[in-house]
Amino acid sequence: MDIRKDRHMPKASFTGVVVFRHVVFGVRGYNAARDRGIALHRVHRTCMTPVHEQRYCTHCNSVLPSEECAHVVEHEGKLIEFNQDDLDSIFVKSEEDKPIRVIGTIPIAKLDTSGIETVYYLLPADDGAQYPYTVIAKALYTEQMGAIVQYISYKREHIGYITGRRDSGLLLTKLYYGEYVSNLAIYNPELDRLPTRAPDVELARRLVRSARRRTLDPNEIDDPVRQRFEQLLQTKLHGAPRPKPATIDMAPSKVVLVEALQASLRKQGKPITPKATEAAKRSVKRRKMAS
Repeated sequence: MDIRKDRHMPKASFTGVVVFRHVVFGVRGYNAARDRGIALHRVHRTCMTPVHEQRYCTHCNSVLPSEECAHVVEHEGKLIEFNQDDLDSIFVKSEEDKPIRVIGTIPIAKLDTSGIETVYYLLPADDGAQYPYTVIAKALYTEQMGAIVQYISYKREHIGYITGRRDSGLLLTKLYYGEYVSNLAIYNPELDRLPTRAPDVELARRLVRSARRRTLDPNEIDDPVRQRFEQLLQTKLHGAPRPKPATIDMAPSKVVLVEALQASLRKQGKPITPKATEAAKRSVKRRKMAS
């Protein structure tokens, strides 16, 4: 089926052509997730008319039409103006069949997710693209590899990676360029130099393995804020009392790590090996003596 003829399909965010060496097929990109949360509108309380924002100059005390507004960049204390011709010169001219070029592959486990911006579903652009699309999707999923790509969308060059899904689909994860991603060391420069004890790490590894799940389906988890909002909306419609504010039980502020790890493993029903337990006890004893 040609998805372009399906009137129920949402509008594609962008189109392109995946170029994986000699394998080429057209795709359309759709936002994988959209914010469908609480939609509040600002209105004039007296007449309930929607309020529109205006371009207001505080110096001239006047509302400005769009033609009197300009784009500027502050550089060394000066304001440098950029007109539309200037902006057109730095962006890529729009064209059909924009390439999404694969520049290499990497194991999914080694992909850095700190710079994720947006995730898109990629779908075949037409019937001719369906078969090569499906073959590449299955290959990427089976090998658990991501294809690093460069592509053009909205007149700009972007980077990202394509991964295969269990349902033979493709996901394009758009990334920020490295210069826009903060380095963790900025916030805690000593983090990677903090010494850890092998017995403690081994207990933590057992805890991680005990909590392992095969998949994570977001449909299994509801948005609690939206649920509370729906409840509040119903109370307003029917004049019922407002529900009590939500509260969350907080964890204890101070815990002994080893004891917490052991308690977590016991809750999971996992046996704690005597070797690991004795090593953990010696670790706690050394810590108490040092303090």
